[in-house]
Amino acid sequence: MLARTLLVCLLAALAAAALDHAVYVTSFDQMWSRIRETHWDPAMNGVDWDAARAELRPRLLSAKTRKEALALFADLLARLRQSHFELIPAEAYAALQQDAPDEGSPGLDFRLLDGQPVITRGPRQGWTIRRIGPDPSSEIAAKTGKYAWHALHRRLRGKPGDTLTLELANGRQTALQTLALQPAPRTARFGHLPPIPVEIERRPLPGPAVYLRLSAFFEPAYLQEEMRAAVRDARSAAGFVLDLRGNPGGLAILAPAVAAWFLDKPASLGAYRMKNVTLQLAVNPRLEPFLGKLAILIDRYSMSTSEFLAAGLKDLGRARLFGETTAGAALPSAIEKLPTGDAFQFATAHYTSASGAVLEGAGVTPHVAVAHTRTALLQGRDLALEAALNWIQEKENKP
Repeated sequence: MLARTLLVCLLAALAAAALDHAVYVTSFDQMWSRIRETHWDPAMNGVDWDAARAELRPRLLSAKTRKEALALFADLLARLRQSHFELIPAEAYAALQQDAPDEGSPGLDFRLLDGQPVITRGPRQGWTIRRIGPDPSSEIAAKTGKYAWHALHRRLRGKPGDTLTLELANGRQTALQTLALQPAPRTARFGHLPPIPVEIERRPLPGPAVYLRLSAFFEPAYLQEEMRAAVRDARSAAGFVLDLRGNPGGLAILAPAVAAWFLDKPASLGAYRMKNVTLQLAVNPRLEPFLGKLAILIDRYSMSTSEFLAAGLKDLGRARLFGETTAGAALPSAIEKLPTGDAFQFATAHYTSASGAVLEGAGVTPHVAVAHTRTALLQGRDLALEAALNWIQEKENKP
């Protein structure tokens, strides 16, 4: 009797854990079809798309675990060998979505230096973030993998008016930092992306120069208001610093909209080709643009629209770039949720810069390579910004 009871329990457990193959096959077919419908290249970047489906779909039917099934999803996307074709597992997608409807910001930023989140802007600059609330940052990073930087950013946000406690470290020294969450100026919602806070920081710099930081390319009216004010502030300035570090992109059309404030004649920042049409990122200059020295700050987290803008103005000889080579994730894309609860990102166009260069996988290279270091950050220094200001203060532009 006991043996029979154990057998029944074992069979029940196995049934509960059994993979719902129909849901995974439906999700696979949705992903395969959407990419075939939207990919701009008839040759699918050299991949026999029909053959890939014929090979992987039967293997999906015999997958025994969720891990095995998702590995086949990832295999399909990896065959394209292009950015913006990514599987986002349900666990990571849920972590990216963990935000209050009205987001609050703690007023700091960080970068992953040697795999550790180090504060680059805000209180205790140069310190490592060990915990966000009760959760170790290392566990959040391990759970979300390649999306760690984004997921950690999401965890730093919450409902305006709430407080956030961070455990910080500087060598053997540790400290608790409690921050009040302030409302983000704007929050963009776009497709299946999580809510995106849009922050624009504008301030004067020595030189004199004007500094403008764009966190993302959304909220066109807000962006144009701030651009107009920044250019007005720069009328008597020697230079303008446009900070695109950490900017993941957004609406591609906003790249020429921003460039229009720095050019005095029509131009193109490049083009992106979709399945049935090619669009130029055409720039129509503003009536009173800023035509002085323009420095653009970029890093490995500058993506997509940020790369269009930086590459275009570099190709046109209009800007000098400081920082790190950008992500090379220069394909306009979308995110779609699957019946399994997972999501997938897929590119919908191919971008080439004004000079004809392909940025995908290569990124935009700065004129002056300089990156954050913990030593400099602990001294309150921003090395890329310092290099930009030194250039602005020089009497002549260097080639």
